[in-house]
Amino acid sequence: MRPVESLAILALAACLNGCSYLGTMVSQAGYSMQQSAAPEQRLYKHMLDRETFFVFGRITNTADLNPAAVAVIAVSDRFRDSEVVDVSHTARMDSYYGLNLPAGDFQLLVASDLDRDGYYDESEVIAARGLSLTPEGIPDRVLGGFDIDLKGREAGPGDPLRVQVAVSTSPVESFFYPKGTIRSLEDPIFDPQMASLGMYEPAVFMEAAPMMFYALEEDAGYKVPVVFVHGINGSARDFADIVARLDRRRFKPWFFHYPSGTDLRQLGTLFYKIFLSGQVVPLGDMPIVVVAHSMGGVIVRDALNLVKG
Repeated sequence: MRPVESLAILALAACLNGCSYLGTMVSQAGYSMQQSAAPEQRLYKHMLDRETFFVFGRITNTADLNPAAVAVIAVSDRFRDSEVVDVSHTARMDSYYGLNLPAGDFQLLVASDLDRDGYYDESEVIAARGLSLTPEGIPDRVLGGFDIDLKGREAGPGDPLRVQVAVSTSPVESFFYPKGTIRSLEDPIFDPQMASLGMYEPAVFMEAAPMMFYALEEDAGYKVPVVFVHGINGSARDFADIVARLDRRRFKPWFFHYPSGTDLRQLGTLFYKIFLSGQVVPLGDMPIVVVAHSMGGVIVRDALNLVKG
């Protein structure tokens, strides 16, 4: 490549990054103006000067539901009754849900599209659990193991609710992983545009790609997991060459696909709780291999510092 062409490509890349940064500043100013005029709890998770919390857990004691359409819906009464702040469309019975929420008090509603009309409404809320998020109570801003028991069936608020059912974009559904986990590295959620979105607008990234754990194939307990952790402005696709050379008879590739604009220590805590604590991924005596690049290495280092024993 000629020097002039190289300079042109570098200039274009710098311009695109600069445009992304300026676009983020404009959107942040817009959020601030909207919060002054008509505040919404939902917008706080999009404001980069506000801290958010990662919340995850299981839906336990399976009931007779529509298994194709189950969601965990976080609602808040801070600014209006039952404002929808976040929705985990990847939920399913006896598996994990995940939410990204600002500080505050919430009701987590488990809903199922029982009438199959493509929407969740207040009559389809089958369980609820209250949740309070504060920096003092959860200083690392990661709350795991927050399970919702369908047997207890705490009543929801009963306020009007209408949330559209999301159609899964994953071509393969898993018997073992949460809904939407199994993808190919060509999937749009691993595109460069998504990586850039994760750096400049992490909350939007998480709404589009809510799972931070992804796999390429159904789980096989006899295979050693290899967890790939990308760097800043990166994605799982960055490891395509290594994955292509991986002995898939012995190893299974997993990916920690995260928005790189999020706090590193918070991501390190989340990585620890998912992959290293033994509470979410119970490996027992099975070894685990971690391959991290750039900023991903910082996240993994912070996670390893939390390992005891």
